[in-house]
Amino acid sequence: MKAGYLHASIAALALLHSTANAFEECMATLADPNGYTLAGSFLGGDDNEVTTTVKPGERFIAAPPYVGLEQGNLWRVYLKSGIHGMIDRSRIRLLPEEPLMKLNFSASKRAWRKLRAKPVTQNDETAWQAKQHRVDYYDTLLRASEGDLRAMARFDSLGEFMDGAAAESYGPEWWALFHVMGDENFARYLKSRSAKVREGYRVGFSVVGSDATDPISHQKPYIKRSFPKTYRILFGR
Repeated sequence: MKAGYLHASIAALALLHSTANAFEECMATLADPNGYTLAGSFLGGDDNEVTTTVKPGERFIAAPPYVGLEQGNLWRVYLKSGIHGMIDRSRIRLLPEEPLMKLNFSASKRAWRKLRAKPVTQNDETAWQAKQHRVDYYDTLLRASEGDLRAMARFDSLGEFMDGAAAESYGPEWWALFHVMGDENFARYLKSRSAKVREGYRVGFSVVGSDATDPISHQKPYIKRSFPKTYRILFGR
């Protein structure tokens, strides 16, 4: 493994859709006192549509449309339940002074279990690349998500071999794994790694605007709040 390669590769990913805008992601609530019926899907899960009611006063993360995409005035919203979708900006009240809540990627684990049971084909470029290096991609993801440090190191090492479309999927998949693995387990992982690897993560987490960590553009304050043990190991207090 090239020390620190994983997050260095994530940091180097070209943005698929730049999130640079006059606005950035922030907490929000509905401007509409009657609630809102949102059609979306689970973050990190399959793309099957689910419908939920956003209640008046409910907090969620709101992010502006991707630059260059025809989304009109639709903002991306991320609920505590893990469901994400789009709501017109006119129906949202932004709360930029409130700290961002933690994203919910719990659906990722369900998706990985389903994908583990299927044969790997070249259509799944990340899993296919891993298979060429004798790594069961989804089994490794699942074991790492449960705190298996060897599995996490194995997943980490795959960054060296991911490029093109595989890299575009691998970065966001890592971001989902980071959340599902959790602060306690990831902090244990960092402690087990070399100083050079930790430096790679320190640099990677300092990058602003990485597509791999969408919708979070400023990683450090987000990690400080939602992953405090990880933050202390990398950045101190």
